[in-house]
Parts: sequence; structure tokens; C-alpha cells
Amino acid sequence: MLKHDLTIPVSADEKLDAEQRGIIEFMKRDAGRSEELTTIPLETEMTVFVDNPQLRFKTRFTNTAKDHRIRQAYQAGDKESLQQIAREELPKLRSQIENFHKLFSHQWLKENKVFGLDTVDIRMGGLLQRIKRAESRIENYLAGEISRIDELEVEILPFTDFYADKDFAATTANQWHTIATASTIYTT
Repeated sequence: MLKHDLTIPVSADEKLDAEQRGIIEFMKRDAGRSEELTTIPLETEMTVFVDNPQLRFKTRFTNTAKDHRIRQAYQAGDKESLQQIAREELPKLRSQIENFHKLFSHQWLKENKVFGLDTVDIRMGGLLQRIKRAESRIENYLAGEISRIDELEVEILPFTDFYADKDFAATTANQWHTIATASTIYTT
């Protein structure tokens, strides 16, 4: 087991919010990173195979940076941060995504036929529902309607283990059903 501390900025700098609201393509943004730093402990497990040149690495970490902190606030029992996330940040994110979808759809229809836009609708719709679900789950927890948020109690699953039993590894991020949910119940 290899252990290492990764030091990263706690968030982007103040320019990012304005550039996101301005729908500036990410490759053309000037926003940088905040000067304040946080440390993330990394644990990497390395597996060496007999009669196989492959090495397999599995790295675990919890991202405590600004934009990845619902789990951190929950595990720390920080209900004030959870309330801010559920009542301010997630609704703002939902609004930004709805605006992006409106602008994207407008541009798509100017440049293309409608065919293919349904895929974007499905993905944006799913993303919006996930945000609403996160808001609801946090609010139910804060109101005492549920005693815990089960999805924040369990270990985060690996991004994909599609090739775990093979002698090679490959990225499968282009397969929607492997990134849409960690659940094994889905339709293809």
C-alpha cells in the first residue's frame, strides 16, 4: 500500500462563476485556482501478476475540495454546510444546467436537425433529477425525516470494474450504462 498526500487548491478562483454564467467554453476560460490549498490523502494498492506484464493500480481518496464536499460535510455531521448546499448551491447548479440546456438546444437546432438532441435531453434530464434527489435527500435528513443518507454511508464504488476479470484494462467511459449509475439494475 502506497500512501501519499496530494495538495490541491480548495476551489477555483472567483472568475470561474462569472465565466460559467457567461457560458464561456472551458478551453477559453481565464479562471484559475484559489491560492488556498487543502491536502487529500491518497492510498494506492498495486497488484503484480505472475506471468503477466500488467500492473494494476487501485487508488482511493476523498476529495475535500469545494466542489466535492457533500459527502465530507455529511460524514463530519456539518448540518450547516449541508443546509447551504441543499438550499443555495444545488438550486443554483440546477438553474445553471437548465440555462445551459436551453442555450445548447437553441444552438443545436440552428446547426443540425433535431435528431440526436433527444440524447442530450435524456442526459440533462437525468442530471437535473439527480440534483433534485440530492436536494431532497439532504432536506429530509436535516428535517429528521430520515436518520441517515444511505448513499453517503457506503464506500464509493470504483468508476468501472468492467474489465476487472480480464488480463487488460480499458476505459469504458463512452458506454452510457456504465457511467449513468452504479446500480446493477439498468436497461441497455
